[in-house]
Amino acid sequence: MDVIDQVKIAFDDENQIRVLAPEKSKHSAALSSESEAFVTKTRDFHELTQRILTVLDTMAQTIERQKLLAIGTRNSCDSEEENRRRQILALQVQIKERRTELDRYAEQYQSLQRLEAEQMTLLDTLSNSDAK
Repeated sequence: MDVIDQVKIAFDDENQIRVLAPEKSKHSAALSSESEAFVTKTRDFHELTQRILTVLDTMAQTIERQKLLAIGTRNSCDSEEENRRRQILALQVQIKERRTELDRYAEQYQSLQRLEAEQMTLLDTLSNSDAK
């Protein structure tokens, strides 16, 4: 009988039999609706968080692609600078070789001009001696 004494049966405003007291029943209903509202808000928050994470992941992937593109472009620029330096050095070497070749040809031309002048002088000398 101890258990039966602890259980109190009450009637609500609609004359329904209730095991809980009307105040506790109202409080329990209010707590239940607040719990449902909290669960709904928590679910909405979770969905919002998931959408934000999806957007952030997309942005992170875009940033990573742009970063790799920038690194590739920078490497390309660096290698282009090196290529230009090598081309400049190669062209400078080629210019030096051509100038050396030009100097050699100029000396050879002057030598041939001197030889021609000497031969012309010799011809003039020989023609003048034959004429006498």
